[in-house]
Amino acid sequence: SNLSNWCAIKFADYASSPFYSERNSVKNLYLNDIRVVDLSIPEDVRQINDFAFNHCTSIENISIPASVTNIGNQCFETCISLKSLIIGNGVCNIGDAAFRWCISLTNAIIGSGVNYIGEYAFNNCSSLSDIIFMGNSPSYVNEFAFTRLPSSANIYIRSGSIGWGTVPGFWSGIKIAYMADEPFPELPTTATDDEVAKVLKQSSDTKLSENKKAGVSESVKPSDTPANLKNKLIIF
Repeated sequence: SNLSNWCAIKFADYASSPFYSERNSVKNLYLNDIRVVDLSIPEDVRQINDFAFNHCTSIENISIPASVTNIGNQCFETCISLKSLIIGNGVCNIGDAAFRWCISLTNAIIGSGVNYIGEYAFNNCSSLSDIIFMGNSPSYVNEFAFTRLPSSANIYIRSGSIGWGTVPGFWSGIKIAYMADEPFPELPTTATDDEVAKVLKQSSDTKLSENKKAGVSESVKPSDTPANLKNKLIIF
């Protein structure tokens, strides 16, 4: 019943996770007898240990607050129902294979503090179309971190952020697009279902398609939310 304590458990390997079973294809997380679909990590958590939610099939949305600094190896691997992900600005490290085989994941927002993305971190996320970085390029990104993504995948970065090269191009084989300048909405540290829905707008957005074709960039107003940021892009 204590999610903070759960995040601190040290599992020996993925097979030690109670969600993993070769005989059982449904591995749900329950908190106080309620099936967890939207997982908000508590703000007293500093680290999510290795394998903590490996193979959990009930989770569809994850929000990780700024209090967390480290996401462990294979932490959310094979969470096959996961659709949306928000990583707070306090997270520094995303471990090896942390989100590998999250085949339903379509949108991920990665906070400005992330400095290390490990091997196979998002490997085989076969539905992942939109990856939004809120800060500069991490100092280290393993060459296999974003492999086997769909050909339609895009990385969206802030105009003025550094480390991505002098011009937009291809980074791990993924097209990069610059979002417009400041002011820029703050990344939430926690999120309700409605907030997640607003922040993680589906990639088939009509206005985005129009801007992309026209190569148009608009200024960002203070009233803008992350939900419509992708409508205001400089596409190269």
